[in-house]
Amino acid sequence: MGSMRIKVYHLLFLLLLSSFAISAKGRESEKTNQKLQTEIEALRADADSLQVQLMEWTTKVSASAKQLEVLTRSVTMMDVRMLRETVESLEQKHLSMEDSVQALDAQIRKAEGNVQALEGKLKGMKVYSDTLNKEQKQRQMQELLAQNNDYLNLRFSKMSMERLKAMKDSLHEFAGQKGFDLYKERLAFAINYKRARDKAWACVVRGEDLDSVGRLRLDYFMPLRESVGLRGKMTQEQFIEMDSLNVKLSRIAGGIRNLRGIVETAKEKIAKLPESESKGKECLEEISKYRNKVEESAEYQRYFEIIPFLKDLLEKYWKELEKDPLKVRTETEEKIDKLVVA
Repeated sequence: MGSMRIKVYHLLFLLLLSSFAISAKGRESEKTNQKLQTEIEALRADADSLQVQLMEWTTKVSASAKQLEVLTRSVTMMDVRMLRETVESLEQKHLSMEDSVQALDAQIRKAEGNVQALEGKLKGMKVYSDTLNKEQKQRQMQELLAQNNDYLNLRFSKMSMERLKAMKDSLHEFAGQKGFDLYKERLAFAINYKRARDKAWACVVRGEDLDSVGRLRLDYFMPLRESVGLRGKMTQEQFIEMDSLNVKLSRIAGGIRNLRGIVETAKEKIAKLPESESKGKECLEEISKYRNKVEESAEYQRYFEIIPFLKDLLEKYWKELEKDPLKVRTETEEKIDKLVVA
């Protein structure tokens, strides 16, 4: 479009120049005039053609502009319509969402009410549960306390110091329970006499700590016979067991003296036998007769049948004599001589 306008202007300019040239020169040759006239006519024809083309292009541009305006207007209306529909749709959705939110708010308020009701029930249940747990624990502790009290009724020989110590360590768990003070007192009493019983038993059965016999009897066993209050803290079986053990303790010293007397008598009998080739055999016969006499005696029943360690020593002594009746001094005889009771 711009290039055609430039071409038209150029032709017009040439036409003007030609006119000026004709006026300035006046009269030129006819040949030259004719040539110029031909060129001018050609330029005019070109100008007319260009003018026609310009008009055609102007018409086309105007039509295109109108089409563009219509198209623009059409597109704008369509966009507005779509936007309006979109807005209306969003408004509907907004209203729907508001209804949903209101419904959810109502559900939330209802749920909160249910939660509060449940919390109230849970609190009530917790109080009830705590009460049940407390009552259950109370029953369990009472049952355990009863079991422990039953254990304290056993003979001291049937009790274990380990369990008694464990019961002492758990005393705080029973604080406040019915009968706790009496249970605590009984437990301390049981531990005290269980310890005394075990020491006394070691003396009687294994001959251990014989220097503690007198102290044990004085501190624990003799007061039982003298004090009704102490006896009242024991069951009948416990008292019988302790009283029997006291009798054994009281006979240890006499049993040791009797054992030494048996050894001396046996040695005298062997020494009185005449020297002969058969003296060893005669010693065995003499020892066998003397042993039967000892075991049939009241002293044997009084001491050796109730004091195990003395009976064991006497048995070992007999066996050593049977093995070598002419031996001057046996190992068991040396042990017997070293026995000391306090």
